[in-house]
Parts: sequence; structure tokens; C-alpha cells
Amino acid sequence: GVNRVILSEALGLPLDHLFRLDQNYGCLNIIDYFPDMAVVRLINGGVNGVAAA
Repeated sequence: GVNRVILSEALGLPLDHLFRLDQNYGCLNIIDYFPDMAVVRLINGGVNGVAAA
């Protein structure tokens, strides 16, 4: 729920597309926020293959 809302806002998606984003339990999402935009670097990631940010 909450992760999907945050990701939808960062991606500029309408909320009626909320459940098109897959979110597994305990997944990682990485979003960098800047004054004029958000950059989504990872969606629904796991610990394998994720480098330290």
C-alpha cells in the first residue's frame, strides 16, 4: 500500500494504476529526491546484487 503510493508519486503515475507496481514483502525501493524531481533507482529489489548506495 504505502510503498506503491510513494512509488506512484515519484514515477508520476495516476493512483488508479497503483496495483500495477509489484511489491514483494521485504523488498527494496530506492528513490533519490532532488528539488525539482525524483529519480527511482530500484523497484522491488532484493539484497542480491544491490551495491551500497
